[in-house]
Amino acid sequence: MASTRDQPMWVFGFGSLVWNPGFPHEEAHLAEVRGFARRFCVYTHDHRGTWEFPGLVLGLIPAEATVCRGVAFRVPRGREAEVQANLDQRELGDSVYQRAWLPVWVAGGEETALTYVANPDHPRCRTDFSTPEAAAIIRRAAGRSGPNTEYVAKTWEGLRTLGIQEPHMDELAAQLGLQAPA
Repeated sequence: MASTRDQPMWVFGFGSLVWNPGFPHEEAHLAEVRGFARRFCVYTHDHRGTWEFPGLVLGLIPAEATVCRGVAFRVPRGREAEVQANLDQRELGDSVYQRAWLPVWVAGGEETALTYVANPDHPRCRTDFSTPEAAAIIRRAAGRSGPNTEYVAKTWEGLRTLGIQEPHMDELAAQLGLQAPA
């Protein structure tokens, strides 16, 4: 369900959108989605990896009794179709992600937000990586958008700046030798 004329369009970011939204927005607030978790589970062969050395990027995956904290962006009225088209192009290129309209808790209330959920049944999605396995894949991967370690570092820093700390992110950062932002 997309936003209606009477309701603003919100976008929920949990990975690179946290530090690189790439679309116009009027507000950005700390937000959460319940029943989903952020995980390094999606193989990438272009932006942060290659076919020879695929990288790993974040996916939002179903996980009962879990809360994923991220950022909710309010899209300016009249720009909704443009923003959705741009995000669809960015996120839906190979069908590992699926567009979803999920309830998010933002600014003291519940809104519906556009987000992109990883399909755990897709061949490029694997949800059971150990931290050392994920670190080994990420360490050797780079693609047209740069090294996979840079993606991890920017996402980790963006989340920590918002006060979001997750043990699996901290463990991965430590495995990769990343320094905590000041």
